[in-house]
Amino acid sequence: DLKLQFLYFIVPCNQMSTTTYTYTPAQGSILFRHVLEPAYARMVNYLPRWLTPNTMTTIGIILTGGAAAVMLESFRSGNPLSTEALVVIAIVNLIYMTLDNLDGKQARRLKLSSPIGEYLDHGGDCWTSLLSTWCMFRLAGAPFPEYTVAILSVVTMLVHLYHLVTDKTTLGGDFFSADEGMLTFSLVPLVHAFFPDFWSSSVIPQAYMPEGAPDRCFSVAYVCTAIFFLGQVAAIVDMFRSLGTKVFHECVIQLVVTLVIMFLGFDSSIEWVVTTTMLSSGCIHIVISASCLKLPAEKTFNNTALILTGVPVVWLVMPQHRFWVAAASVGLHGLQILYNCRQIIVFKARKE
Repeated sequence: DLKLQFLYFIVPCNQMSTTTYTYTPAQGSILFRHVLEPAYARMVNYLPRWLTPNTMTTIGIILTGGAAAVMLESFRSGNPLSTEALVVIAIVNLIYMTLDNLDGKQARRLKLSSPIGEYLDHGGDCWTSLLSTWCMFRLAGAPFPEYTVAILSVVTMLVHLYHLVTDKTTLGGDFFSADEGMLTFSLVPLVHAFFPDFWSSSVIPQAYMPEGAPDRCFSVAYVCTAIFFLGQVAAIVDMFRSLGTKVFHECVIQLVVTLVIMFLGFDSSIEWVVTTTMLSSGCIHIVISASCLKLPAEKTFNNTALILTGVPVVWLVMPQHRFWVAAASVGLHGLQILYNCRQIIVFKARKE
């Protein structure tokens, strides 16, 4: 019964597993291949067999989403987080990173690989990574943290589009990948907890500072931001080379239009960040769900895309109700995730 299976997914007890479903993870960076991967390969053998992969994924998403929510509330209220709170956030994000790497290994260990599992994993990483990245740049006092959401959204979209088109996964290079990105979600709050002035310190001695140059331009926060943006631009160029004209996919266009509209109504509020993150993640989820369903690229666009398109327009024309627009974007993205999960369940049932 499809309704019963869907309820089981929500709790989540049923993995909708299949012995024929396969997913090949990305090769990863040098750090991942030689340090993290061997450690995870040993750790998974100590996990209880009753701990299902989807449960691990869900716990990780709740933990890192909760940490991001705490940081967002701190920024909104203007009350700095205590040292203890920052340490807890660092630990929580480290647990999330560990669970995010172990859930797939647990699935293969228990022969519970499934399209639902892949969708939960990549879909959860999508919105949590966008939100956490903004929080980390904001915590470090980096310039224009809102633009990190925009450029990272585009890169994430192209990465998943590449997976949809080629059935291959790429999450970075030898020196920086998704795992290093998740490590920063722990390192940034940890450094800020004990060395809050670190981000504003200069990377070059004062004696070598160019004459007339603002000190903040050579601060750790500014330099890290520059490196981040250069890395993202390089990733976009690489995706353009790999995808060719397919880079102008309708979902990519929808994401770019959404970001343009949101920046037209930019107001640097927490509501703007939440709305932009949820809408960007919603556009990307369309491609992720299509990858999980093994659909051809030309059949990716679905009904949820039309709903998501209207939200940024409402944001732009109704500035007095932006809190409710942000709340609606969260609710709509949640409903979209449930809708996509149901589509995956129905599709699997029909194939069987």
